[in-house]
Amino acid sequence: MTEIEITKGLSYLGIAYGKEYTKIEVQQHYDFLKEYSYETFIMATKSIIKNSKFLPKISEILEEC
Repeated sequence: MTEIEITKGLSYLGIAYGKEYTKIEVQQHYDFLKEYSYETFIMATKSIIKNSKFLPKISEILEEC
């Protein structure tokens, strides 16, 4: 997955939870999530939004992927 795709996915999460990610946060997420496909990442974010009231930590996104 590319950094641009991570940014898109985090924007999707951000809209759902009222969060704007900084460049440093995007880079940190990218470092941990780059091995996953964009489709896997988006499916994980949709599942998290559906099932969690709170903004997920990186470890929770990784678990969902």
